[in-house]
Amino acid sequence: MYSQLSICVIGRSYIGPEGATKIAEALLENTSLTSLKLGLNKIGNEGAKSIASSLTKNETLLACVLEFNEITEEGAKYIATGLQQNKTLQALNLSINFI
Repeated sequence: MYSQLSICVIGRSYIGPEGATKIAEALLENTSLTSLKLGLNKIGNEGAKSIASSLTKNETLLACVLEFNEITEEGAKYIATGLQQNKTLQALNLSINFI
């Protein structure tokens, strides 16, 4: 990701869990992104797990939108675990999933 990028919107692109994993890896190094919107991408529980893992270390993300991603209770648990260590995220949208 670009070092000065503050908002990233990748909606309705069906990146799947593999794409979510790549974005999660980038979040570990990024120091400028404040908003990530990944709605309608079919990331599922594995993608949610990757994003959750990056939330434990990312210190700049303020908002994350993961609506319409086929995330179930399992994926929500991954996200909840990641949030326990995150000190900066202020808004999280998991609407229209299977939770």
